[in-house]
Order: sequence, then structure tokens, then C-alpha cells
Amino acid sequence: MLQNVIMYEYLPAFLNEDLPPYEGFKPDMHPGITHVFQSAAFRFGHTLIPPGIYTRDAKCDFKKTDEGGSAIRLCASWWDSAVSDDGSLDRSD
Repeated sequence: MLQNVIMYEYLPAFLNEDLPPYEGFKPDMHPGITHVFQSAAFRFGHTLIPPGIYTRDAKCDFKKTDEGGSAIRLCASWWDSAVSDDGSLDRSD
């Protein structure tokens, strides 16, 4: 299902063009990908990770972090085991 969404919804919207229709299985074609493509795809996927995570309170208003910012910065809190006592992102009561 995810492959279908990526192939027929995400990629055409991202590339701003329709993809050619599937022409069927080709037994003489190597199914692997090159290391160059693998590395590029891996790096591209990581660029989609946001720099921070926004949290909201019960009224759906954005909550401030302990530092006063609007988002928990992933680069500053990735390995911080003290984000909260219960393991969630909720830092305040």
C-alpha cells in the first residue's frame, strides 16, 4: 500500500509530472539499485525530518519549551533522556 501511495501520489506531486504506466515484470532486468542512488535516497529522506517537534496543550495551543522556544529542537534533545519523566514529549504539567 505504501509503495502505491509513493509511486502514484507522492512522486508525481513532488516531481510535478506523471509517471509512465507500469509495463509489467521484466525478468532480464536486475532488481537492485546502485550505491549512489541508495546514498542519495537515504540523504534526501533525512532532509525531510523537521528541525523540531511542536507540542500542543489540551486547548490545541502551542506550548513553550523549557527554553522558551516554540519547538523541542531535535539537535539539542536527541539524546536527552530527561525530556520528560514518563517518556513523552510533554515537558510541562
